[in-house]
Amino acid sequence: MDKVLGIVSGKGGVGKTTTAINLGLVLNNFGRRVVVVDGDLLKPNIGAVLGVKLKEIKNHTIHHAVKNNKKLDEIVYVHSSGLKFIPGDHTDSSIKDLNKEVFEDMKSSELIILDTPPGFGEDTRAAIRICDAVLVVVTPEEASIQAGIKTINIAREEKVKITGIVLNRKREGSYGKTEIESITGIPVIGEIIEDKSFEEAAYNRHPVTYYYYDSSVTDGYKALAAKLLGEKYEGIQDKKERDSPINKILKKLGFKPLNL
Repeated sequence: MDKVLGIVSGKGGVGKTTTAINLGLVLNNFGRRVVVVDGDLLKPNIGAVLGVKLKEIKNHTIHHAVKNNKKLDEIVYVHSSGLKFIPGDHTDSSIKDLNKEVFEDMKSSELIILDTPPGFGEDTRAAIRICDAVLVVVTPEEASIQAGIKTINIAREEKVKITGIVLNRKREGSYGKTEIESITGIPVIGEIIEDKSFEEAAYNRHPVTYYYYDSSVTDGYKALAAKLLGEKYEGIQDKKERDSPINKILKKLGFKPLNL
């Protein structure tokens, strides 16, 4: 597994931070030692998304660590959901970029998920540059996909591995997996449906994979995590099909189950 996995997007508002948080929590629940780090140094928002006040996390921010020469292992903050993360300090604009050595010294985690800044500026390039690999988050709209292509090109220029695309807010009548793969030339390895559960979880300041742990949305993040780990994952629909009355009968008779 790569040490630093960047969650990237060219366009803001596509669910990059949401992806970083929920993927990190699911991987933790899979028994992996994962820490999510806010790599948007100018506009960090992971702490706000999770409902923690700056005065609570002041000594746990990436800014505090860099300025005070702290090891990141010393400042990991644990959210009530169980998510391990290092937030940023939105009041501090003195830190412009990070270096890879800061992350290589982390011993408490096997994977760092870095939530990078959106856009195509130098801050985005600097964040991508310190990653071993990136996941590109897009939504099924033309503008988001084109911005994703620009981000893919930046990663290529920086010689950073592109693990795949996460299609967020998937819905019928919009671009799907096959179309996006054809346009970008990059495999879509995760699909997260559009669902009102995101808003409800956000209102309660929790990752949706914690607040709705057995939902179809959570199922999508679990499938993505399993894909990254190279493990087989049986989703909710798979279990329903396997346990359906007709498939139980077919299994007893020695026949192949149906895909319902």
